[in-house]
Amino acid sequence: MSSPRSLMKTLHAALVEAQEYRQCMPMNFNVNDVDPYWNTYEMLTMLKEVNVYRRSRGWQLASYGDIKRVETMAAGHVDYTTKFALYCAELARSEDLTPPSFV
Repeated sequence: MSSPRSLMKTLHAALVEAQEYRQCMPMNFNVNDVDPYWNTYEMLTMLKEVNVYRRSRGWQLASYGDIKRVETMAAGHVDYTTKFALYCAELARSEDLTPPSFV
């Protein structure tokens, strides 16, 4: 079983890797006209990583909406990458998808 620190490092590394593709992404918005392509790609990357962890425990999978919620919490922070990865780690480790820090 992954330790919280190990999970955080894994998610942070996945996000940093996804962010390396930002310059290759079109700057326009995706079909929902809300998020730029690069942002959607990063959220989908984190959704996949969070659900790898959750699936290994037999827990309900997180939704795109769950990831979007924690991404919104991280947006605007000077340490956005760290915050987003941390919130995704909390989401991954919360069996019921609603840890106290999200309420």
